[in-house]
Amino acid sequence: MDNQDNSRLINVLFQMKRNNQFKSYIDFIQFPFYRNLSLDTRISFEFPLTVFLGQNGCGKSSTLHALSGAPKDRTPYEFWFDTKVDPIEYYNDERKRHSFWYSYNDENGNKIEVVKARIKRKDDPNYWETSRPLRWAGMTSKKRNAPLLKNVIYLDFRKELSAFDKYFYFGNIKNSKARNKQEFIRRKSTSLKKLFDAEVALIKTRNKNLNESLHNLSNEEIKNISFILGKEYLAGKSIKHSLFRNEGYSILFKTNHAKYSEAFAGSGEMAVVRLVLEVLNAPAYSLILLDEPEVSLHPGAQSRLQSFLLNEIKKKKHQIVMSSHSPMFVESLPPEAIKVFYQNPNDGRFIVKEGLNYKESFFHIQFNEGTT
Repeated sequence: MDNQDNSRLINVLFQMKRNNQFKSYIDFIQFPFYRNLSLDTRISFEFPLTVFLGQNGCGKSSTLHALSGAPKDRTPYEFWFDTKVDPIEYYNDERKRHSFWYSYNDENGNKIEVVKARIKRKDDPNYWETSRPLRWAGMTSKKRNAPLLKNVIYLDFRKELSAFDKYFYFGNIKNSKARNKQEFIRRKSTSLKKLFDAEVALIKTRNKNLNESLHNLSNEEIKNISFILGKEYLAGKSIKHSLFRNEGYSILFKTNHAKYSEAFAGSGEMAVVRLVLEVLNAPAYSLILLDEPEVSLHPGAQSRLQSFLLNEIKKKKHQIVMSSHSPMFVESLPPEAIKVFYQNPNDGRFIVKEGLNYKESFFHIQFNEGTT
């Protein structure tokens, strides 16, 4: 798929958005006071694929965390909580507590506004709940509304390491008879091979199961992985396990030339497999949040990843929001899809600028890097 195909697909998605084909779609999110974002920052989602651009540490991931905590039964607490080293003030100087609110249309076309706020509780200092409308923050609703029901997938590709990499780079051999990590992995790989070969379905200790079910990659999954990576795969198997102590995924690839596990695969291969499996198996109308999915991918793969995501939005009407540092990924996207985060040199807070094309966006980032 080339840029011309992507351009046609982008026009189709704009038309779908105008025709209200995306259910429980977050139209915008606003932050009266939230972490280090500028007060009352609003981010609009005019296009169903949105990309956050900006320097490191300028609030992109924090905003993804807020979006992850927006739907029902979810909270930003999983990603953001206070400690003795990093305490969180409940209020700013104007007595505003950390909060965000967002708008979406319900199944009857009614505009629903929902606010979630960090509430001080003695037994739970990091508690978030829906709150009464914040009229001073621009909300027009007169009643407390329940948050939207929406499946959420959040993938942070900076920490999407394989089971092998987690152990090899961060594990240890404490309480093991192995002389080194290599020996430990060799011993445990005997059990992993039995799982891949379907000789056993489950490996367990006295206290717990050590693996989930083996997944044989479908033809559709193989086709999309091959497309993104520009490499022909014949088959693949994936399994989640804790044979190497930490929980993680192992993959067994088969190509025309070799059969190998994630231990010998590139990190980009592992990331693409995880992304493709999660996105293809997501229910329709999901909110999919991707933190730097282009990590370890060469420019051609980044461009094809964009095509894959646009196609999945068209098929299943997902709303996808991601952070990125890649000019290649946003090159063919419309200004409505691009949000640029940068630091205000006057107060150190982060501003979000909208309506820039990709060239203007990266010029803006480079210019502001020189002024902070």
